[in-house]
Amino acid sequence: MDLSVFDRKKLWANAAGLCSYQYAGEICSRKLFTDAGEIDSNIGEECHISGEKSDAARYLENFPNRETYENAILMCRNHHKVIDDTQDIFTIDYLKKMKESHEQSVAKKLQNGDIRPFILKDVDFSLEVEDAKKAIGMDIAHPTSFSNVKVKVQAKNVEDVTGIRFNAGMTVGNDFCPKCGTLVPYVFGGQSNHFEKTCPNCRYTFS
Repeated sequence: MDLSVFDRKKLWANAAGLCSYQYAGEICSRKLFTDAGEIDSNIGEECHISGEKSDAARYLENFPNRETYENAILMCRNHHKVIDDTQDIFTIDYLKKMKESHEQSVAKKLQNGDIRPFILKDVDFSLEVEDAKKAIGMDIAHPTSFSNVKVKVQAKNVEDVTGIRFNAGMTVGNDFCPKCGTLVPYVFGGQSNHFEKTCPNCRYTFS
């Protein structure tokens, strides 16, 4: 899909990087970034709810704005094929309800603290690359809290280099330490109401 950066981040964040497939009591919720040795593989696919081309699944001739968050659902590769091969079951209305159900479940888990963010704290991150077409140092796809993280990038003869990439949205803000009152800046990748911050003055940790 040719989604805007905003819509792509929104799609991955609201789905928590998990497959949205639900049918007849089966819930996939497969992690769409999987470890394969030293390689992280992305098995997620951004799927059209209403297909892009005339021979695509669930294609509607008069359907504006196909390349939008509203017309996208996040799936693993297996279930992308399933919904397209059985479009008589997986209609536009069904997929919209499936997407809404999955995203509501994710939001509830985040609110209850069932999905806890990964915490990067007191880390010096360095990326050095030379003679490459593309390089990405860190790819953030799940809720991640950053505290005192330093990033250094050195690149030579590289067409496209990214130190940290956020696929799940990013929140930047300030809060006051409830213990000493110091202003605490924070950066958070992903969507959650439950992530920890550490005061640089008294080292008190709060959420």
